[in-house]
Amino acid sequence: MPKGGVIYKDNLVILHHCLDINVAGYFILSPIRHVESMEQLEQEELFQLATISKVIAEVIAKEHDIDRVYLLSLGEETTHFHWHIFPRYKWMLNLPAEEIRTNGKVDGAKLFSFIRNKYKTDKQELFDNRILEIENRIKKQMRQKDEINFA
Repeated sequence: MPKGGVIYKDNLVILHHCLDINVAGYFILSPIRHVESMEQLEQEELFQLATISKVIAEVIAKEHDIDRVYLLSLGEETTHFHWHIFPRYKWMLNLPAEEIRTNGKVDGAKLFSFIRNKYKTDKQELFDNRILEIENRIKKQMRQKDEINFA
């Protein structure tokens, strides 16, 4: 299995590392059932998505060089509803201001878009072992909270 493959899957949701953007800790979380928008989710699916998102955000926010975790759902490229769980690393704030700021303030949407374009890769050349380390911390946290039955 490549680094960043499927981390968790149950009968409601699937979690995996984003394999085409070279940023460790960038996850995609989606329902198994095909829906195109959030309002089509069943309550149980929404609860599972929210629960897993919280666990992931708690784990990656503790990384020493991550100072914010974004949760986005845009749905422009893919019609299957999903959440991007995206870490904002401290080094990202050093990117050119015109690429990531609006009116002098960090613009999360611009930063996300800029990073997705700049760090897009055709290969699975993700950060060495950092992905596996973050994944292992997420799995451990999920087990400890006993919120999810892990296979």
